[in-house]
Amino acid sequence: MKLYNLLINLIHSHPKKNSLQKFIIIMKSLKKVFVLLIFLQLTIYTAQAQKFSEVGLGLGTFLYHGDLTKGVFVFEGFQYSGSLFYRYNISPAFAGKLQFSYGNISSYDYASGFTNRNLHFKSHIAELSLTGQLNIIPLIKKGQPFRKFSPYLFAGVSVFNYNPKAELNGEWYELQPLGTEGQGLAEYEDRDEYKLTQISIPFGIDLRYNLDRKFFLGLELGFRKTFTDYLDDVSTTYADKDLIAAANGDIAAQLSDRRSEILGNTVIFPENGQRGDSKDKDWYYLFNAYITYNFISKKKWKEAKKNPF
Repeated sequence: MKLYNLLINLIHSHPKKNSLQKFIIIMKSLKKVFVLLIFLQLTIYTAQAQKFSEVGLGLGTFLYHGDLTKGVFVFEGFQYSGSLFYRYNISPAFAGKLQFSYGNISSYDYASGFTNRNLHFKSHIAELSLTGQLNIIPLIKKGQPFRKFSPYLFAGVSVFNYNPKAELNGEWYELQPLGTEGQGLAEYEDRDEYKLTQISIPFGIDLRYNLDRKFFLGLELGFRKTFTDYLDDVSTTYADKDLIAAANGDIAAQLSDRRSEILGNTVIFPENGQRGDSKDKDWYYLFNAYITYNFISKKKWKEAKKNPF
């Protein structure tokens, strides 16, 4: 609990950071969950023989959900992601994991049915996450080796970096510096430039399969709750193209509103038309298959089998 209170105090020391303030709310709502996890950890016998480390390598894909999607999961061509992680098993029921993942997300209006809006984006995702894991079924059972299957739940916090881009005339442009929704203009003072490094809340479920004493295979389904609506550079209403062009150039103006590419220049569009939905923040997901190498000696393994609790 001291670690939790320290984290909250550190966050409160930066009151101007809106995403961190929202993170405080999430942390408070998850407080009971973490208290339960700590209680379980303290009530389980954690003999030294059961504590061991793993290093793992994963291969999978990131998926995006936001203003350019209709369904929860959108597959627009498989894009590989890679993960490296370190996991420390504290007891048969509890573990902690530090993981770095890198991959890409993308979406296109024409694939989602929003053909008139005619927007699209692609972006990398570079994520560093720290999660706590609760085994639904303890990994070790008295008198037996590791269980063949051990599902677990996880939750924690992550920091991720992204950079949405869009294509125009065969060239890809970074969208954040262009202020495509009027960010940074005096006429849209309520629209601040969004940050490319953000906080998210990872949570999900994992199924671990025991090959032998030294190796595990696993499948991870992880959700990432973000506090930004700009993974795709789309959030609110259309800004005045002339103002954007004057401040940031013609390329910025063209990428801010691409309806005329579909509907033609003769169509008159209403002012402040809906471009996105700022009420719903963006999400991304990680589907990951992995293999781990376990640093547990044969002696410790035998001891753990005899005294798992």
